[in-house]
Amino acid sequence: PALVLIQTLVLLPLALLAVFGLASRIGGRTVGYLAAGGWVLLPYAAHPLFESAYHPLYVQQLLPLGLGLTGSPDFASMVCVLVAAYFAVASIDSGDRVQAALGGVFAGFAIALDPGNVLFLAAPAVGYALSRRWPGAVAFGVSLLPALAAVTLWQYRGLGHVPHIHAQIDVHRLHALSVDFRNVFYSDRIVEVPF
Repeated sequence: PALVLIQTLVLLPLALLAVFGLASRIGGRTVGYLAAGGWVLLPYAAHPLFESAYHPLYVQQLLPLGLGLTGSPDFASMVCVLVAAYFAVASIDSGDRVQAALGGVFAGFAIALDPGNVLFLAAPAVGYALSRRWPGAVAFGVSLLPALAAVTLWQYRGLGHVPHIHAQIDVHRLHALSVDFRNVFYSDRIVEVPF
């Protein structure tokens, strides 16, 4: 119960602020308000678009997980990625190394909570490279190193080796997921078009 309280009273508003800040940095204050409003309303607005047989799974499993109402570290991991993305974009925009360092710290927390979040690091790397903000990139990377070292040591001690990350796309599995999604949702096109 204490973890759920922390997630809903601290991390949920932090996620909302990160979404607002990120969208505001990218498209202005109006886009920030729209993104924050969508962040709050879309999980509830999407509810009627699912088939009634899917209702229990959505309401009892997916929605609580997405709102931080469970003890899973996935929600905290997502919030850390959002905050890291905000600070990375802010540092790319302003050139501030302190913001870049904060982005690296939060990215490190996200990776410590879920090592799969290491895939997020590609986005800041590309952002820093395209903007040529090398001091920010160095600050981001240096502040990320302690968490990466801790996760690497933890995995080595626990598994006896450091596992490799396999980013492999199975086209047949994606098609099967699309067909399954089409069976429970109003239209998979609503989800596919924005992406």
